[in-house]
Amino acid sequence: ALRCLCKLSTVHDERLVQQVLLRLGSIHSVVRKNAVRTLVTVSTPGAPQVLDGIKMALKDSDAQVRIAAMQVLNTQVARGDESAVRAVLSELSDPVPDVRAAASECLSLISARSDKKVISALTSLLSDSGKDLYGHLIVRGAALRAVAAVSRDGEGAPASPRTKKMAMKGALGCLGEEDWWVRRSAAEAVKSVAVLEEGNDDVVERLVASLQDQHAQVRRAVCDAL
Repeated sequence: ALRCLCKLSTVHDERLVQQVLLRLGSIHSVVRKNAVRTLVTVSTPGAPQVLDGIKMALKDSDAQVRIAAMQVLNTQVARGDESAVRAVLSELSDPVPDVRAAASECLSLISARSDKKVISALTSLLSDSGKDLYGHLIVRGAALRAVAAVSRDGEGAPASPRTKKMAMKGALGCLGEEDWWVRRSAAEAVKSVAVLEEGNDDVVERLVASLQDQHAQVRRAVCDAL
């Protein structure tokens, strides 16, 4: 029913918004998850009550609800929104790997470019480990992509040399990971973090060594970085 609600009105309808907000308190997690996804389609982007609903969902007891909240948050806030960034940063320590990965991806969309605090938190995930090996690999891959996105120069002030160095160190450290797609993501992150300049001999040396990687997609990503 929630999935059909957004089709009932082509304009903002306060009654409809209130009905969806009520569903965020449902005892059924699937209803709460669908309520989060529906909320952003029937309301005005950035409306205070919508943001409050999403932030409430970030603290939900169900991991899929928390993930859904982070998947829509970037549609409601501007890049660099400090309140939203703080809320998502706390999710990087969530016990569920998929939630940490979703938080990394969300931060890549909402944090300000070159945000040192965010980059530091993301690089700490590059050594994510635990019993769920596959889950931790997903976290590392997501963190690498996020580090690359946040470190990349764009709107606003460019990343400082110190911030880029921190991001580069984290990315280079993942070139030796056991899983090939983490190594590929590491090479792609190196490319995004900074253009190689004179004096980056260590970076070039690490990339050249990775040209011997057994997986073709890793070698291709390394060539692109060089």
